[in-house]
Amino acid sequence: TAIFVLANAIETKAENPFQSWLTLEASQRLDYGLEAAVSVENRLTEKDPTWQQIQLEPMMIWHYSPRYDFSLGYMWTNTQMDDGTAMIGHESVASGTVKLPLKEWMISSRQRFQFGTMEDETTGVFRQLTRVEYDASWMPFRLKPFIADEWFYDLMNGFVPENRLYGGLSYKWNRMMMTEVYCMKQDLWDADDMNANGLVFGLTAKMSF
Repeated sequence: TAIFVLANAIETKAENPFQSWLTLEASQRLDYGLEAAVSVENRLTEKDPTWQQIQLEPMMIWHYSPRYDFSLGYMWTNTQMDDGTAMIGHESVASGTVKLPLKEWMISSRQRFQFGTMEDETTGVFRQLTRVEYDASWMPFRLKPFIADEWFYDLMNGFVPENRLYGGLSYKWNRMMMTEVYCMKQDLWDADDMNANGLVFGLTAKMSF
């Protein structure tokens, strides 16, 4: 089975409105519960430089059971700075996901570790993503509402630099295609606990062949 995911999100902030996050993912199911996947994310802004960041992430996923998934991968990041220079990052990525079905509810929890370098600095980040999805036959058009929260912990400096709170609806057109719309509140903090936040509106399309 081959899976393609196309996602686009628009972020609104007072200091940098209309930032676009365009993500393309492709994966191929293999034998023994393995899945090879690669994702590319491109961030565009209205201000100069227009192209702000690109991320490339190949990974191998092991579907150990219907309840547990594990993955290993590598993430390359190129971030364009305001002065025209580029900041390059290389990180190894490992994650584990637990899925807990409870009648009409599906609860999932993903723990993700990232370690590597950003230019000459060592990086280490822990990311915790929890998602709760509700599926019931009485919902119109079989829509599935969901909420999710992902927080980031900087292992090198000992503080939480980011939190993402989601809410949205998913709809499965058929066994091959699913779409999802959502709104996300993104909060960012620096080491001095200064906060910046913004809203993100997103659309995701997933196709299986």
